[in-house]
Amino acid sequence: MRVGIHTGPVVAGIVGVKKFQYDIWGDTVNTASRMESSGEVGHVNISEATYELVKNEPGLTFTSRGKVQAKGKGQLRCTSYNPRAQHDPQHVRSRADCTGVLPPLAIAHR
Repeated sequence: MRVGIHTGPVVAGIVGVKKFQYDIWGDTVNTASRMESSGEVGHVNISEATYELVKNEPGLTFTSRGKVQAKGKGQLRCTSYNPRAQHDPQHVRSRADCTGVLPPLAIAHR
């Protein structure tokens, strides 16, 4: 599984007439998609904008991937986060602690 995250404004709304569905659109969504498609399996690929917001979060370790070519976007600076690398087997309390799930991050655009 690959994950891509970008931070910025989005447009949100409900689509459908018979079966309603909530969705988001915009350049931020497209950039996050490009982050995902250029990422490595098992890693979370984040944009430079997102990295600037989370780089000082305790317990998170990042690896710079430099610039990658993103379809329709050109060169984008990317950073990778490997959630599995954050788990020290000596401190795992249960199997659920070592699933590679990204810890919750609240990222809001101001």
